[in-house]
Amino acid sequence: TQRQDMWELGGLARKMPVTFAVFLCGAAALAGLPPFSGFWSKDEILLQAFRASPLLYALGVFGAFLTAFYMTRMGIVTFLGKPRGTPEAHESPRVMTWPMIVLAVGAVLVGFVGTPWANSFHAFLVGGAEEHASPHSAGLPLMALSVAAALAGIGAAAGPKALS
Repeated sequence: TQRQDMWELGGLARKMPVTFAVFLCGAAALAGLPPFSGFWSKDEILLQAFRASPLLYALGVFGAFLTAFYMTRMGIVTFLGKPRGTPEAHESPRVMTWPMIVLAVGAVLVGFVGTPWANSFHAFLVGGAEEHASPHSAGLPLMALSVAAALAGIGAAAGPKALS
């Protein structure tokens, strides 16, 4: 039978290297790490939250911390450490891994569409000129704080007892 409880897994990185690599791309995007796609969308949302209410921004940053924490913890428990009853584990067939690879490439590259370097493309998509020169220029300290929160979440999840 297939195991789906991550606490019964472990050590799958060696048996499923493609799945592990695409998981890392997806986890980094979901955690909002630059330059992954999730970074740009998360920080635009957080910038707007800050403009509306610093409390909303603080809650969003805490959410960024928690997301980075749980994605890191899930990756460690599932893919690293000692195997826990997964002798039947193997890489998925190509019909599954190729779409995962395409999605991982998107998680890495699509974020650049919304960067300040792509303002002309963004203006084309929204049908007009940008509201200001760079949507992130005013929010650089806020971006740094949200990245720090994500890195803190990763650090907390990958602490000294992470593999035990």
